Amino acid sequence: MKLSALCTALAGTVLALCAAPSYAAANDSLTWVAAPYVWVPTINATFNDRSGGNADVGEGETDIMDALDSGFLGHLETQGDNWGVYGDMLFIGFADDRNGTLVSTDAELDAGIYDLAAVWSPGDDRYRGFEGYAGVRYIALDLQLDFDPVNPALSSRNADFDQNFTDFLIGARYSVPLAEKWAFTARADASFGDTEGTWNISGVFSRQMGPGALVFGYRYFDGEVQPNENTLDIELYGPEIGYAFVW
Repeated sequence: MKLSALCTALAGTVLALCAAPSYAAANDSLTWVAAPYVWVPTINATFNDRSGGNADVGEGETDIMDALDSGFLGHLETQGDNWGVYGDMLFIGFADDRNGTLVSTDAELDAGIYDLAAVWSPGDDRYRGFEGYAGVRYIALDLQLDFDPVNPALSSRNADFDQNFTDFLIGARYSVPLAEKWAFTARADASFGDTEGTWNISGVFSRQMGPGALVFGYRYFDGEVQPNENTLDIELYGPEIGYAFVW
């Protein structure tokens, strides 16, 4: 079976990949960054089970907000002279109902993605230049999927699971100044372990303003898991904008 769904999430959250202004030099106290922002991702979820059957479910953009049950993202990071640590949380829930030619479907998916990683920043300025990071990515998924065939001679069925997955996370980001008060940050990471693999890429511009920076860019995330010998692939991509507070 195949489940495809599109939704738009507008969530107040915190940017893991922002280009923080270089307010703190080496040997100063820790530099903290937290950036509330709005992310507008398209979410595609594809589910394949062992039966080999298939059913497509999707929602047009006119139904996007109806599909979203909940959405929250958050990130907090601190750095010293060469080392730092960050915690990142992403939670999105969505529902999708569809009346197809052969089958009607009712699907609900809650996805939580949580990162905890150490950051190595070898440059002279914090949150600038090349930075590597490694840690743990924890994924919690809860899927409820019901199929109701149009043909009354066929039986209804469901495919439900609630499972957690723990991966080793490794990645890098690079921040470069473009002009006075402007910078660009590129980020890429991947994880592996209990999942079949996840990967995340993003590009963000920042413009220093007051005690922080306005940040805006684009992010893409993809991950695949195999719960109960089935396969679930989740893809999120879209623009983001927010403000990075630095202290």
